Amino acid sequence: MLLGLAFFLLKGLFSAAYYQPYAPLPPDAPDHGFLAISYFGVDRKGTETLIGVKQLERHIKALRDSGYVTVSQQEVLAYYREGKPLPEKALLLLFEDGRRDTAIFSQKIMEKHNAIATMFSYGDKFEKKDPKFLSPGNIKSMVDSTFWETGTNGYRLAFINVFDRYGYYLGELDSLEFSMMAPYLNRKYDHYLMDYLRDEYGVPKESYEEMKARIDKDYGLMESIYKKELGELPAFYALMHSNTGQFGTNERASQVNAENIYRLFAMNINREGGSHNDRSSSPYDLTRMQPQAHWPVNHLLMRIWDDTGQDMAFVLGNQRQAALWTASEGAAEFTSDSIILTSLPAGTGILRLKDSEEFGDISLSLKLEGNALGSQAVLLRSDKALDNYLRIALEDKHLVITQAEEGKQQELFSQSLDSIGGVPPVSVPEDKKQAEIGRLQMALKYAEQAGAAADTARQLAEAQQRQAASVAQGAEEYIPNLDLNESQKKELSITLQGQRLSVTVDGISAVAELPVRCAPSGDLVLESRSSFQKYSQRNLTDDVYDGIFRNIMVTDQGGEMLFKAGPGRAEGILAAIAGGWHGLIDWFVKAL
Repeated sequence: MLLGLAFFLLKGLFSAAYYQPYAPLPPDAPDHGFLAISYFGVDRKGTETLIGVKQLERHIKALRDSGYVTVSQQEVLAYYREGKPLPEKALLLLFEDGRRDTAIFSQKIMEKHNAIATMFSYGDKFEKKDPKFLSPGNIKSMVDSTFWETGTNGYRLAFINVFDRYGYYLGELDSLEFSMMAPYLNRKYDHYLMDYLRDEYGVPKESYEEMKARIDKDYGLMESIYKKELGELPAFYALMHSNTGQFGTNERASQVNAENIYRLFAMNINREGGSHNDRSSSPYDLTRMQPQAHWPVNHLLMRIWDDTGQDMAFVLGNQRQAALWTASEGAAEFTSDSIILTSLPAGTGILRLKDSEEFGDISLSLKLEGNALGSQAVLLRSDKALDNYLRIALEDKHLVITQAEEGKQQELFSQSLDSIGGVPPVSVPEDKKQAEIGRLQMALKYAEQAGAAADTARQLAEAQQRQAASVAQGAEEYIPNLDLNESQKKELSITLQGQRLSVTVDGISAVAELPVRCAPSGDLVLESRSSFQKYSQRNLTDDVYDGIFRNIMVTDQGGEMLFKAGPGRAEGILAAIAGGWHGLIDWFVKAL
């Protein structure tokens, strides 16, 4: 059986398919611009940053179902240089970082959906021969397949002028050092080409000539390694990372970058957040959207709809479950046991259970699995206008209970989920100590001299032994910033009897017999709402939120079932079979 499975998997890596370009368009075809969408990378099951194979396939299929057609670099260049039209829904598809697993896991998807994409890479990875990244030979084979083109993220991924969240100066870090320190950073750092090297006071540590020589050298190294290994430097560049309206954080560094970019490349991605490009922008100042690994399909489509105003084929999913609900805002995707409710940009998603207007005294249980930053809520005894209701929400890692009467809202309860779960609070001094320990651990790991390592080891031992004041001792509590991709899964049990509300979170009582004022009966409504933040280190402008509601069950006070979301018998059998098959494949992949 294993030999047969091995043959099946290996056979699937080879194909005789070739990319088929779209049909030529008349010269006077309307101009709608094009989208640029870029994925960090692809993993078989998905990670915090790498999208899973299954989810990527769903993304690409949804884009194709919405009418999008991939275009090549040359077609985009002809659009800018010669005024040639692009398809009404043109998509420039990109993958960054040059990861080997991205190529392996996305190839069949590209072939299936006749898509062409650019694979970006870093020049220094060719020299280091890191097995996690594509070799020059791999990249040449990908280009020969006709489904791939090449691009470059630059010579290196490195960071300068780095401070931790307490203002401690870390200076220059390579990508590995940065990864170790990431849990202790906020946003005070820059990329290698963006600025002068500066000291802890912000004063340049290098002259203009030295800064220019350093940046020019990086472009020279990039040009040299690509020509040596691939025969030429890719024409497509993604500057890491500007988003400043120029080619650097500092104007003079921007000028040095501009000289090199215009000399070496035909196109450059210079911004992120939005996906839409047209002739009003330069091919050297393109913008791309970077979908996160956790985005459901409708999240991607909602963001594109917001950027373009074009019609989207939002995914509905299980029609049997969908028929039980009415969506008035946002987009909902249904599976046999869950609902993914995607909000409008900087707005809400609203979903009402049909025939629930007589729900009065009830018990409700469900799992909420949307990310921590944002709000997913259940509204009980709601009227049709949403002027009167009782709202139970997980909101920015808090349980928040609100009642609305004639449109006026009143907060009745708010407590952090960590506090409800008994997680002891961390003080600012304790977190600052941990940041210092992290910094010293990084310095010890990457120390280049024995004397420096010994001195760092001594400092680390002293820091670990040093006591830090706790919240119980009167120190200020450390409240971390929530990131857009911070996952959260909580199980809620809600009982509403008369004018009393009780709520448990993961089996722990959070509210017992809380007095409320609400109508004697009304609709059950689900709500998702973004906690719009204008800046996140991971994604600059993501104002769409996905509430994930799983295993909803509603009973009356006598225990009679009023509603239950779950698979039918046939769906349950098929799901069990599929789960067993994927489990076998996972075991086989690990065993290899």
